Amino acid sequence: MTPATANNTPLPMRIDFRSRLLMFIFISLVCVLIASLLMAIVLGSEGAASTPRLRIATVIQDIFCFIVPAIGLSAVSTALPARFLGIDKGFDMTQLLLAVAVMLFSIPLMNVIVDWNANLTLPESLAGFEAWAKAAEERAAGSVKVMLGADTAGSTIASILIVGVLAGLSEELYFRGALQRLLATGPLGAHTAVWVTATLFSLMHMQFYGLVPRILLGALFGYLFLWTGSIWLPVIIHALNNSIYILSYRNPTAGIDRFGTGDIWLALASAIICFFLLRTLYRRSTSGKPK
Repeated sequence: MTPATANNTPLPMRIDFRSRLLMFIFISLVCVLIASLLMAIVLGSEGAASTPRLRIATVIQDIFCFIVPAIGLSAVSTALPARFLGIDKGFDMTQLLLAVAVMLFSIPLMNVIVDWNANLTLPESLAGFEAWAKAAEERAAGSVKVMLGADTAGSTIASILIVGVLAGLSEELYFRGALQRLLATGPLGAHTAVWVTATLFSLMHMQFYGLVPRILLGALFGYLFLWTGSIWLPVIIHALNNSIYILSYRNPTAGIDRFGTGDIWLALASAIICFFLLRTLYRRSTSGKPK
């Protein structure tokens, strides 16, 4: 089988799907082990990690857990690794503006979904899981607080570079460029690959009370990659999303993270606008492709 890239250009593979999947799992596990050892050295045995150490550990995680496995999979899978990951294809300004508009106009809708997911009440039978999930949320919130550091211009820029730009690049290379591409070249098909990857992307964050909005966000990134064949567009939108979060965290009075919450009509308008923006982006991105 010779799978096609997102623009229907044949992409010859060196090994079959099963071998690619096993190789990706193996490379990922080895890289996670290496990253864990390096991060343990950086973080030390202190009870609480400092902001500089946590930032260094995050950079190590992004490089070894995400970037290296993605490059490794593409290198062993095909003689055209850049095409496999989608890093050799660009996008036009209209596609970028439409994708940015989707991200911005989706804020009210996403805030409603985030609020709903964050306030879910589970049945009594799942009390143990609920306690674990809430504890995980608190740990994640604590880590984010330490990661973002002091409320200064320099610290904000550093946070945007690490949590916004680097995380956007590394996670998109791994999840969309590598994992989604891998699954799409197997028996699942392109659309199932988008949603399976989005679900795994959300589960990776280990935050149940943010599970659904992250799945939807991952699906958006996945379709941007599927429609355009370029990894750079989802990288930019992912980095923009994370940067908006950082700026919202720094400026809670601006109310970005609450805008639209409790207003079902604003959320509905947000959904309708995003639907038409996405339809336009899809048509713009696929109109010139052979069927």
